[in-house]
Amino acid sequence: MQYKDIEQEFINRYKYLYINAKYILAPFIYKETREEKDRFIRRISEFNSRLALSTDDGLSVFIRLIDKKVLSDVESFLLSDIPYNESKLYLELEEKKKDSDFLLECKNNLELLSRENNNIIPNLTKLLKEVKSFIELQSGMLFIRNKKILALEQYQLLDKYKNEDSISYISNNNTWCMVEEKKKRKKKRYNEYQALETSNFINYVSSDAARYDYNGCILTEDQKQDIYLEFHDELPWNLEIECNGSDSKIIKAGNTSPCGNSFYIKEDEIFVNPYDSEHRYYHLCPCCGYMVNIPKEVLTPGVISRIEKRCLDEDYSFERMVKVSHYYSFRDRRIFKQDKIKKLINK
Repeated sequence: MQYKDIEQEFINRYKYLYINAKYILAPFIYKETREEKDRFIRRISEFNSRLALSTDDGLSVFIRLIDKKVLSDVESFLLSDIPYNESKLYLELEEKKKDSDFLLECKNNLELLSRENNNIIPNLTKLLKEVKSFIELQSGMLFIRNKKILALEQYQLLDKYKNEDSISYISNNNTWCMVEEKKKRKKKRYNEYQALETSNFINYVSSDAARYDYNGCILTEDQKQDIYLEFHDELPWNLEIECNGSDSKIIKAGNTSPCGNSFYIKEDEIFVNPYDSEHRYYHLCPCCGYMVNIPKEVLTPGVISRIEKRCLDEDYSFERMVKVSHYYSFRDRRIFKQDKIKKLINK
């Protein structure tokens, strides 16, 4: 694999596993039997009878130990030089997804886990964590495992991205090395699954030269945001609009007038004008209180649905926001204090 192709391959692999991680984990979802539960309680009672009495008698649902062959295939998918759509994991999983029995098993297992143990989410975050533990326990040279961990952490860093004005960072290389040295004599190595040793992909992604200094990632924050928004129906946190009143038909409150400043649009501060289908969505300018119309074109269907539902739950939402906008016009004349405006908004 050429270095120039690695960034796009990294993105392709992440997207594929983001969608399909549940199909990899679902077959390992398990509900313990009554015999297993009773045996577990008996073992506890041998050491602490009081703890045994306080143990929940219900049957647990969890993700059992994932087959090492599967983890080895996922590792190869993520870190090798083989294109993602030619990898063993991809080819086998796509074939399985054609089987209605496999899909039904996944559906039933996922519903079971969601219903009885919502503390475990069978998603990419869980899968990456399992693969990282698998690599840490492999035999072989420490620096090879170290490089693989650094490359894998790039996926974890992308997976941690949230649509907000903050940056997550990967762990420090030296810190991981020191922890690993302390652990290596206490853990059994998976000698049989030495798996991948090195690749151009690993060498590039784990190198300092491939990462941006400001976020420690091989992708920019804008790239991470674009990927995130493909899977989440949200507004970009940095979506700006200018406070202006270019359209004379747009409603305004009292003596308010646009200030011309730009501000970030926040979904939970958008409200609905139920009397105008053309100019239906508004947002108070945080600088002057002017009611700025938000074009419907910049809102996704999911965002519109959540706004409409929220405003139905708030009695007279539009009328209240008109009053708040009107009070803003008196703020500079100190007739109304800022805390009173905040109380009106949060009423």
